[in-house]
Amino acid sequence: MDKILEIKNLSKSFGSRLILRNVTLDIHRGEIVGYLGPNGSGKTTTIKLVLGLLKITHGEIKICGHDVVKDFETAIAHVGGIVENPEMYPYLSARENLRQCARMYDTKIGEERISEVLELVGLSSRADDKISKYSLGMRQRLGVAQAILHRPELLVLDEPTNGLDPAGIKDLRDLLKKLARETGLAVFISSHLLGELEQLCDTVAVLNHGAVVGVRSVNDLKKGRSDSLSEVEFTLSPVSVASDILKNNGIEATVEREILTARLKHEDIPSTIYLLSLNGVKIWSVVEKTRSLEDAFLEMTTDLRADDEAMKGASK
Repeated sequence: MDKILEIKNLSKSFGSRLILRNVTLDIHRGEIVGYLGPNGSGKTTTIKLVLGLLKITHGEIKICGHDVVKDFETAIAHVGGIVENPEMYPYLSARENLRQCARMYDTKIGEERISEVLELVGLSSRADDKISKYSLGMRQRLGVAQAILHRPELLVLDEPTNGLDPAGIKDLRDLLKKLARETGLAVFISSHLLGELEQLCDTVAVLNHGAVVGVRSVNDLKKGRSDSLSEVEFTLSPVSVASDILKNNGIEATVEREILTARLKHEDIPSTIYLLSLNGVKIWSVVEKTRSLEDAFLEMTTDLRADDEAMKGASK
């Protein structure tokens, strides 16, 4: 896949305070990448650097191969972004707002493109209503329409679901998936709503204290490390015999409501099924319980939080 955004060894300081430390991250065409981290970890700072709103202290950012510092205008022409809340004229309609937005671009954006974008974000039927009549979710979708009006390769969003109700969040999620799938748009989105990013993103980058502590696909994160144990639920008979077999083979197992739950490595599940079958146990179903993105996030940041607490204790 084509690299749309390349961040290499990015650092940012404000005076003597180091905010970002050697952040490296790639985003490809059609990929949705979530940027996770606690408040104050440097997510918004990274996004402002990508959009050219802050000066880079060290490292480089390239958008479609163009350096944000050395070739800013060419690089930024490939980007659409929303930082915090999208701004618009409430006394104008959605269509009129997009016309005003179109005037800021060098390339000519006509009525056909404005109608196309309104259709993409699901606002065609309300295109001529004043923004003052719009819900927060509709305004957010119009903000996305403004950001993609000039056909960018990269869409950058900072906490876009703030203030949205569940329906609005789902609408935005469906819209971003549609744009990535149908237009090849690369999406870089920061958020602290782990459950939402779990349903939206292909990949997540976890940021903690200004450093990226992991970049992995959502599926891999939910599976866990190769050496981690998963809870595997067995529907089988006889349960007591199965439980004894597993425990005699050093496998932790519990029984509740005739369901046997064993703690196993993912790669050990087939051999465990074979062991039980070999001993006459009848198995009807096997379900491996996947981790949530929240579980993975906490696992990736626990060691760092423990180090922080130790440092605080030592300084007292």
